[in-house]
Amino acid sequence: MNMNKQYSLKIEDIISLLNAQWDSLVIELVPNVKQYQGYFTVGDLDGNSGSSLVLYRGAKAGSWRDYSTEDSGDALILIEKQVTGGDRGKAIGWAKQWLGIDDENEITFEARKKAARKQKQKNDHLIKQQLEQRLKQAKAIFLSASDKMHGTMGEEYFISRGIDLGDLLGKIRAVRFERECYEAETRSHHPALVSSISVPNGDKLEMSIHRTYLQYEINADGECLSVIKLAVKNPKKVLGDYRGGYIPLWRGKSNKIIFKADPSEWVVITEGIEDGLSVVISDPDFRVLCAVSLANMAAIILPCNVKNVILVKDNDWNNIKAEQAFERAIDWHHQNGRRVKILKTPASVGHDLNEWLCGNFQKND
Repeated sequence: MNMNKQYSLKIEDIISLLNAQWDSLVIELVPNVKQYQGYFTVGDLDGNSGSSLVLYRGAKAGSWRDYSTEDSGDALILIEKQVTGGDRGKAIGWAKQWLGIDDENEITFEARKKAARKQKQKNDHLIKQQLEQRLKQAKAIFLSASDKMHGTMGEEYFISRGIDLGDLLGKIRAVRFERECYEAETRSHHPALVSSISVPNGDKLEMSIHRTYLQYEINADGECLSVIKLAVKNPKKVLGDYRGGYIPLWRGKSNKIIFKADPSEWVVITEGIEDGLSVVISDPDFRVLCAVSLANMAAIILPCNVKNVILVKDNDWNNIKAEQAFERAIDWHHQNGRRVKILKTPASVGHDLNEWLCGNFQKND
């Protein structure tokens, strides 16, 4: 390409061209990534062990998210983080050099740019279709699950976790029980708790779902001991995007929907469902929300009438990333004009509220 001639090149064109070579870019910039059909995964951008960082492939090529921090971005932001120390101008220059733009003639470059734009439009359309399908699927699964929890494995599971809700169980609207819920790791159906996640999207709420898959614990004599989480790598799974959303576990003393909550009300936010229900049986006067993940505590979108929150902090001993994530959550709610209180499990009695409630804490030093 003639270096003295200016061609029409927008940021979105650079990103589209990077997306077209996404696999090569990821392998070059992110160490130790593991490659799967639909994504790459690794612990973080430094290449540490784990799987919280997901770099998508296929239609979503060019997008990535670290689910432990909720950090996310596109191909150009990845270059900023991994190559240029956050300098966008230098990232653009590096990208142009990596793409070989300045070595192409005008005809070749324009053809490649046109192809990249066309592929992006195709991918965007496919992603939109997939999102709409997931939302429909999530809603269908939740509505098909039973809202009658008494006498089910779901109630047995809660009781095994020290959460005996009694009559309160029938008043929990966001958690249901499904006897046969499809589970991807085993490619078969298992009993599951199905919870609705309210995800704000503009002026409306969309529904994603959280599933906790269950099984009976059987002893050597074939006797059922209790209900436990299914023995798979990840017995808890989300269908749909839950960023910014929450599971409305309990309405508290007022029994009003959250959009009509009194501004003086304190809203308890936990990371997990079991911790949230542990709060409910300890003091049902509090409204309780489940953020689904620690990172999402720092992204949860609440109506403007919520002015006071109590963030429940687990004991993540020596886990710097978890400590930083919780600090981001505090900052997030302060930035949104809320007063913040912290409820922390005493380190001597467990990792979280539910472990404290069960009284079965054993810490390995």
